[in-house]
Amino acid sequence: MIIGIDPGKKGSIAVYDGKKWVAHKIPLEKVMGKERTNLVALTEILKAQQIWLRERVWLESVHAMPGQGVTSMFSFGRSVGQLEGIIIALGMGPINYVTPQTWQKALLGPTKGRSKELALEFILSQFSDLPHWMINKRGKVIEQYVDAMCIAYYGFKYGQI
Repeated sequence: MIIGIDPGKKGSIAVYDGKKWVAHKIPLEKVMGKERTNLVALTEILKAQQIWLRERVWLESVHAMPGQGVTSMFSFGRSVGQLEGIIIALGMGPINYVTPQTWQKALLGPTKGRSKELALEFILSQFSDLPHWMINKRGKVIEQYVDAMCIAYYGFKYGQI
């Protein structure tokens, strides 16, 4: 079983066992008027999947980018650190880190600024039997799940188990 995690407010967690998928959006809650990761709900999601038994976790390796606000980057870094803490506390490690450029190059080839579109096309081409709840009304995978699914698939295909 491989877990791919695309961190952040619009991120998700995808679990792939070589045959079927399970995916969840990163749960959010309002704290003092601001959206933050709901750590209790996130922990419950991971426990409910019974993936705390030393599975392979692949977390997108992220960093600050020029032009991003200090406050938002601090908040994002904080949520990534909390996510790492939950993974370790549940005994799900080790955590493997993969940059977006690495998984995109391996799975999608050159993206030329079209990574979201190509990732969606890749998932649809590789997996025709996705659960109905992962598909939107237009017949496409819910975009919020796509990066986490690609990260999990990257770990499944290229990770050393």
